[in-house]
Amino acid sequence: DVSKKIMSFMQQRKRAICILSANGSISNASLRQPAMSGGTVAYE
Repeated sequence: DVSKKIMSFMQQRKRAICILSANGSISNASLRQPAMSGGTVAYE
C-alpha cells in the first residue's frame, strides 16, 4: 500500500512530504531528498 509506505517514510525521517498530484496505478515509487547524498528510497 503506497500510503502506508509514504507515512512510514515520513515518520522514520521526521520529515513532511508534499504530493502535488497522483493518478492511476502505481507499480514503482521513488521518494527523493535531493539535498542529501543517497537520499532516494525506492519501493516496488
